[in-house]
Amino acid sequence: MSLQPAAPSPVPAFSKGLVHWAEDTFVDPFTEFYDWISATVTKEDTEWRRAVFVFTRATPTGTVEDTAQVTLNITNITGGDLDTTWTTTDYTDCEAAFLEFWTALNTITHVSHTLKEVRWYIAKFNSALPIGLSATSIDPATGKPYARFENTGPPARVHPMNLPGGSAATPIPFQSAMSVTWKTAVPKHWGRIYLPGLQGGVMDTAVAGAGRFVSTAVAATSNFAAELVDDLAQKQFQLVVPTTQVDGKFHVALQTVVSVQVDDIPDVIRRRRPKQAKQRAIGVPLP
Repeated sequence: MSLQPAAPSPVPAFSKGLVHWAEDTFVDPFTEFYDWISATVTKEDTEWRRAVFVFTRATPTGTVEDTAQVTLNITNITGGDLDTTWTTTDYTDCEAAFLEFWTALNTITHVSHTLKEVRWYIAKFNSALPIGLSATSIDPATGKPYARFENTGPPARVHPMNLPGGSAATPIPFQSAMSVTWKTAVPKHWGRIYLPGLQGGVMDTAVAGAGRFVSTAVAATSNFAAELVDDLAQKQFQLVVPTTQVDGKFHVALQTVVSVQVDDIPDVIRRRRPKQAKQRAIGVPLP
C-alpha cells in the first residue's frame, strides 16, 4: 500500500516517523512530534512482522524449564511504501542483523541460556477496534474488552539460531534482566525488551554500586541495540512500537523507534523465575 506522503527511502536510522490511519475521529495529538506522517486507507490492510526470540534454559536434573522470549516489531519499507509482502531475502536480511546483535551480547550471556530460534509472526491490529471511542469499550461479539491485535496464528517462518551463551561465570537469577528501552517521539508510548540469562560479571560489586549493572555493560548494550536499529534501517526495515490508544481512546499506530536507552537498574520479570524447586527444606529448631 502506498504511504501519503511517501516515507523516506531508504528510511534513515532513528528517523522520526508514524504510520497512522485516516479514519481517526479525533484530532491526532502526535502530529507535531513527527518529521513526516503517513496515512493509509484502512488499518485492516496494514501488517508488520513480530520476531520472537526463543531462549532455552538449563535446569537441574529432575526438573523442567520453559523458555524465555524476547519480541521485536518490524516494518518493511520498499520504495517508500509500507510493504506487507515479505520475501525470503527480507527475512534473511533481518536475521543477519539479529545474529550480529545477539552475538555481540554473547559475552554477557550465561551458558545456561541458548538462543534457539527466531519465530516470525504476521501481526495486525484488530480490525474491529472502534477508532476514536473509549479504550474501555466492550466488544459486543464477545462481551469482553476488545482484543488489540488479530490472532497471529502459527509462525510464518522459524529460523534456527542455536547460539549458546558465551560465559561460564556465575549467573544472575533467571528472573533478573537488563531492560532495553525503544524510545519513540512520544514518551508515554515507548517499547521495551528484557535481556535474559545474564552472567554475574555484569553486576557491580562496589558498595556504592551494589545491585546495579556495571557501566561498561550498560554502555556496550546500548550501543549494540542502537547498531541493531541502524542495521535494520540500512536495509529499509524499521523497528516500531505498535500502540492502540491515546488519551483513553482507541488509536492504532506504528511508532518508529528514534533512540535507544539502557540503564543500570535490573528489572525483575516474575514469569521467568524457575518453575520447579530442586530443593525445599522445612526448618527445625537448632539444639
